[in-house]
Amino acid sequence: MPRSRTRRPGSNHRESPHVQVLDRALTLLETLAREENGLGLVEAANRAQLHPSTTYRLLSTLVSHGFVTHDDETGRYRIGLKAFEVGSSFRPPSELRKLAPGVLRALMSLTGETANLAILERGEVTYIDQVESPSLLGMHARIGRRVPAHCTGAGKAILSRLSEEEVDAIIAEHGLPAHTPNTITERGRLLEELKRTREQGYALDNEEIEAGVRCVAAPVLDDKGRPVAALSVTGPVTRFHDDRLPMLINAIRAAAADLSSKLGYRPS
Repeated sequence: MPRSRTRRPGSNHRESPHVQVLDRALTLLETLAREENGLGLVEAANRAQLHPSTTYRLLSTLVSHGFVTHDDETGRYRIGLKAFEVGSSFRPPSELRKLAPGVLRALMSLTGETANLAILERGEVTYIDQVESPSLLGMHARIGRRVPAHCTGAGKAILSRLSEEEVDAIIAEHGLPAHTPNTITERGRLLEELKRTREQGYALDNEEIEAGVRCVAAPVLDDKGRPVAALSVTGPVTRFHDDRLPMLINAIRAAAADLSSKLGYRPS
């Protein structure tokens, strides 16, 4: 007769390996990371879809460890220094980390605009390196900032090199929320945009995530042709007018091709 397995009381061999309290705490951190001005307790609870009492206990713990700060006057919670320290320890793949800075500096020098390097992480775009424009009216994305992929130049550049199934999985998880009247919020339109992006070799953000800001981006490919990052230049619409776009497009495509080549990519 088969021997029965001994299990701890209340244990479930099918239970998820996720630790619920940790999952909730990390969700709160990600929620606060998207809000530069912080959130009140109820706002944070609603955004993270948690009960206020649970949210309070988690935030209090995060505050005690320095990952979150609390303003006693406003009652708002913000990302703390410890979260910055931990996040800053992230390093992109070694070759990309070594090769990207020189390409970014050359790109900024050629265009006069802020040059960015971004990766796709869990369906969202994260900026990991940047060379800022010397212009007083420059557009700067905070390093470590996470933004939606469907309405950013870097995001669309990377998505254009993924399969339709991969894109659909990202849409299913994050949706297609509107950030400006120009944001693409329909799957069919986004797929058309990604097809056009792949064919032309660059992506445009035409005031899709922030009014008054435009962006041109191109994917960075590894030796297997997979998108490991995207290069972009960002600036105000007053400088990213149609007459200047061809120069910016040529510059970003050349820079992305250069970095991709350095990573071992060879066009078929």
